[in-house]
Amino acid sequence: MNLKVKKSKKAVSPVITTVFLILLSILAVFLIAGVVIPFVRNSLSESKECFDTLDQLEINTESGYTCYYVGEDGKAIANLTIKRGMKEIGLGGFIISVSDGATSKSFKITEEAISSSRIC
Repeated sequence: MNLKVKKSKKAVSPVITTVFLILLSILAVFLIAGVVIPFVRNSLSESKECFDTLDQLEINTESGYTCYYVGEDGKAIANLTIKRGMKEIGLGGFIISVSDGATSKSFKITEEAISSSRIC
């Protein structure tokens, strides 16, 4: 007597496959949300700090010390007086952008730059 054992090849049930794909999709959403939400939250908090400072700094044009003239070397020089509001802010520096309509140049003002003789 020669017995042969037949191996049956069963496919994965379509229901199990569907459930597996749904679980995989939910897992992917949670992983992406775990990365994107903290990134957006941190970016928004930095932007909020900038907007909180926005109304606390202004160029004071009434003092007479804010002016624009051409120096001895022919380069334009702008003297600015910046007025700070009453709210206590942790100001480590700021950026001033100067534009002539076609081009612009930005200057980063930090504590180190203020202690030096010139800011360029």
